[in-house]
Amino acid sequence: GLLRCDYCKMAHHGQDGVGQNFYEAVAPSVCLWPTPTWVYENTNGNLKTFETRAWVEELGVEREYKSFEGSQVIPMIPRIVTTTDVFEEGYPAERAAERLASLGYEGIDMGFDYWLFDGSPFLGEDYLTWAQSLREHADALGIPYTHAHAPAEADHYDYAVRSIRAAAVLGARYLVVHPVFRNANGGTINSRLRFLSVNAAAIKKLLPVAQECGVVLLSENLLSGASADPRVIADLVKQVDSPWFGWCFAVGHAHCQGYAPDVLTQCGVAPLSVHIQDNDGAGDGHLIPGDGAIDWDAFLNALRSVHYLGDCVLEAH
Repeated sequence: GLLRCDYCKMAHHGQDGVGQNFYEAVAPSVCLWPTPTWVYENTNGNLKTFETRAWVEELGVEREYKSFEGSQVIPMIPRIVTTTDVFEEGYPAERAAERLASLGYEGIDMGFDYWLFDGSPFLGEDYLTWAQSLREHADALGIPYTHAHAPAEADHYDYAVRSIRAAAVLGARYLVVHPVFRNANGGTINSRLRFLSVNAAAIKKLLPVAQECGVVLLSENLLSGASADPRVIADLVKQVDSPWFGWCFAVGHAHCQGYAPDVLTQCGVAPLSVHIQDNDGAGDGHLIPGDGAIDWDAFLNALRSVHYLGDCVLEAH
């Protein structure tokens, strides 16, 4: 599962280098051929290009880009994703997927934080079987699970591990795990250094599971103390320094705390996901963009300036 990706550059100009089983494991949607015409057409008769081309056709690859066709622009189009947290607690996940697919959404963010109740399939022994059935149902609808959201904070190890494993079965690439923002006595962590120390330790404990499952963990800027500053969340990513850990920019949270969208340009590391919702700045309203006071033109300019290419996860309740 760790080899899966959307774009794959063909090995050794597409005529040799790896076997069919490798391309099957990668299962790309797009193939990039760094190939001259004579190699692609096997003009000399001694190459394996035709064999590779047959594998690509068998895989049902959606698009192929060939270098001999000249310079080409490959658009990276973010998907519009929304969260299952817009439904009430325990609302059947299959029905939620059906409704979201009918509305035209291109992906689902599974909110595991809304599955913490007696009898919840997420808390049962067969939670991975449940997750597999949800994945099959969503895939059949053409609306995959791309993101997920863990309940509680990063130091709640059992919940986090359960969420990582379930996210992997769902097929979600990213899992948001809230940073630890409170001390043991319940008080807010205001010290940047303490915040970084506590959260780096909690995340590093989870990284082996994340890597095993192929799920990238994301921290998120919240609403109190050191957790509210997106720059501190970005510093946490730098400190942990792992390909299995990044961050999610919550534009609504930032607005509530007085951070303008251009704070993204001060973070030094781009987010891997964005949570989008609007509010009036006084409370975390989770409104449809445009119904609050956020400057969305400024937000889009900030995303462009940091070369953001990820999905947009709508959290408008």
